[in-house]
Amino acid sequence: MAIRALLRRLFVNEFAQRALLVGLIATLLLCGIQLRRWTWEKTRHVRFQHDIVNGFYWGSQSVKKAVDYQLKTTPPVHGPHSFAVISRSMMR
Repeated sequence: MAIRALLRRLFVNEFAQRALLVGLIATLLLCGIQLRRWTWEKTRHVRFQHDIVNGFYWGSQSVKKAVDYQLKTTPPVHGPHSFAVISRSMMR
């Protein structure tokens, strides 16, 4: 009976209601931040795998286009795939 009276008194008092509400919101916010950090750490391999594959693909495409462009525009002086030929074509 004493517990029921205490709870009734807590929920009747406006200050106590607001304090409980603020405490509940703060607790939920902190738990949400912790959950977000935990999820971020556990899904690292899923998040960045596609980015790595995509970056490698587009990097390969860029190199392929640079080499093709170089082969079409200048005669091979040091061989078609030498560093000098590729770097000269990228400086233009």
